[in-house]
Amino acid sequence: MPGIKTQIFAFLCALCIAISEGPPSVAAAAPISVARTEPGPPITTVAEGPDWVPLEYRRDILPGSALDFSGLGIHDAPAGKRGWLVSRNGHAEFENRTGVPARFYGVNLCNTANYLSDDEVEHVTDRLVRLGYNAVRFHHHDERWANAQASLDRLIAACVRKGIYLTTDLYVSRRIPWRELGVDRDGEADNMSAKLLMMSTEAGFANWARFSGEFLTHVNPYTGRSLAQEPAMPFLVLINESSPHSDWDKAKALPEFTALWGTWLAEVRAADPSAYPLAKEGELPEKGGWWDPSPENDMKAAFWAWCVERFSKKAAAFLRDGLGVKAMIATENNGPILPAISKARATAGDYVDFHFYTEHAESASATAREETGLPLAGVFRNKNPLSDVQHVYRSAAFARVWGRPVVVSESQMSGPSFQRAIAGLLTGTFAAVQDWTGVWTFALAHHREKLFDGVDAEPGRFDISLDPLMQATDRLPTLLFLRGDQTTPEAAFANAISNEALCPGAEPSPAFLPKWGGDTLEWRARLGVAFEETGPLPEGVERMSPETQKQQAGNGNGCGVAVDEDTGNIVVSGQRTCGGFVGEGDSFEAGALRATLRGHGGLVAVSSLDGAPLAESSRILAWHLTDLHGEGFSWGGETKRASFLPQTGILDWGTSRILVHTGEAEVELGIGNTGNIGNTPFKVFALGTDGRRECEVPCVWEAGRLRFTASVRQPFGGCMYYEIIRKSAP
Repeated sequence: MPGIKTQIFAFLCALCIAISEGPPSVAAAAPISVARTEPGPPITTVAEGPDWVPLEYRRDILPGSALDFSGLGIHDAPAGKRGWLVSRNGHAEFENRTGVPARFYGVNLCNTANYLSDDEVEHVTDRLVRLGYNAVRFHHHDERWANAQASLDRLIAACVRKGIYLTTDLYVSRRIPWRELGVDRDGEADNMSAKLLMMSTEAGFANWARFSGEFLTHVNPYTGRSLAQEPAMPFLVLINESSPHSDWDKAKALPEFTALWGTWLAEVRAADPSAYPLAKEGELPEKGGWWDPSPENDMKAAFWAWCVERFSKKAAAFLRDGLGVKAMIATENNGPILPAISKARATAGDYVDFHFYTEHAESASATAREETGLPLAGVFRNKNPLSDVQHVYRSAAFARVWGRPVVVSESQMSGPSFQRAIAGLLTGTFAAVQDWTGVWTFALAHHREKLFDGVDAEPGRFDISLDPLMQATDRLPTLLFLRGDQTTPEAAFANAISNEALCPGAEPSPAFLPKWGGDTLEWRARLGVAFEETGPLPEGVERMSPETQKQQAGNGNGCGVAVDEDTGNIVVSGQRTCGGFVGEGDSFEAGALRATLRGHGGLVAVSSLDGAPLAESSRILAWHLTDLHGEGFSWGGETKRASFLPQTGILDWGTSRILVHTGEAEVELGIGNTGNIGNTPFKVFALGTDGRRECEVPCVWEAGRLRFTASVRQPFGGCMYYEIIRKSAP
């Protein structure tokens, strides 16, 4: 992760998007208590009362409970037993499992969360398995690794043994003296400068290669293999978020990097003297929105793509030929995504990796405090991404380059967004519809102590281990995407960009997001871009044209997903998992499920736990999710000029005492007649966050339909989950 202030642009700006207003019905929690500053805007504070109820958060899942996903068959232990991952027809498959696309859904572990004691390693990896994750990304691990190898070795070995696959980056954030990077200067290089020097100087590359060699060839005593030999680590990124698009001024201040501008310009003009007529020798373009298609931004993108390919070719040769690495390699995993960079991702790597944030709270700037007149601690967008006029999910679909597997190694709709209950339904459904290979939520925890019960830390931006709402919604992608409950459409279309269209000139290059990609097509068809150098289109992928788009616009949704971009509502109808996110007072029908929400908008979803269709299942898990914060969380004030996008102010993140917003959902589930006429053949239990059956909930069964009221406020406190069982089931 780069600096908080700039990270939101890593995806939003890179993909030419700007999040817009969400629907009024789900855009904000109901005010609880209001304390006004005079003069100034109202401040709303979360406090226990009629609208907020305490929730006990127990992080470890009880074995055998409805929240224990270890028995769903999604872990194929030990990890790596199917051989190395390879690319076939645009999919990633294991070399010994031809014709079966591999999928991964995991979490990021950051900083000290990667370095645990023996007991903690077993504790945490058991939890990961029960939560349903089959992958982990080690992140911000590189600073501590040299002095804590044994600890990471134990974690790696436990993951492999339990069927959890691995990925990481060979440079993230370790601190490096300037002189080790070839710069005669005291002190340590900042993170962005270190990345650019690794890509532009011999000394910088040598530093990258030295660490990479030590890290990848170190033999793990618990597995008997090095990571270079470890098929359980099938993905490897050269440098995390290497693009200087958000630090362009810093990049321009590095002579070692700017010297490459002249080399690049001479090279392209040797092939075409008229190339990039706006480019000037010895003068890099000014900072600007180089994610937008324009002649100036095109030449910046082309220059950066050249830098990426130049470094990646050298780095890949070192890994493959020097270390014998067999993992698939990716480069340039943030933005911006103009065609030249999109092409470089594919030609310089074996797969496409990018980072996808639909909400990203950040620290408040002095300008934001001045604009609102409030002592802000942070700011956040708090908008529903489905109602984004720039189509955030459509942009994500076109991040794919056809012929390459796609993974998203960081994905999150961060706290304290009031509608983050939607996140898992969106992520799981979209990843399945687009047929991605892997997604890693950011993040389980940034520090070791935040992994365990008893930590005194409030729900914040990213750490799922501190936010039971984020943990609850993140259970859905395991079922929709990893287990395969959400179908993938056969329809697949390519925005084919020719070399002619990419020829340098005074006109902007074509947008990677074509005008024909409308009418929620991204929820009905697989999409992507294609270039001549990236090979033929995979089987079944059609070059799209405006005429074909007109035909597709009238087609129904063959994969059971209904999206309303005006309201931000989504309904997903599957055989084993279905659900919807709607506003307060709204109703929806999704397959076997009908629901009406009262008191607060949010998510209702159900999933079969025995693998049978919902109508025949003997054990079903249900979600009812509203909103959640730490007691004392307060917000107020809107910024319009202090940031690139309008944002809401955060005054206090609150405490570790968790409060969940009250609300009810009338739930009706179509379940086949069991023959028990006159009796209710089902029981419904309200669950704790660990899956414990806390109390039985009254229910009615009539003519094959089960009805019950899901209420956040239960006798034991706040509730988010329910378990439905046939009486004959355990």
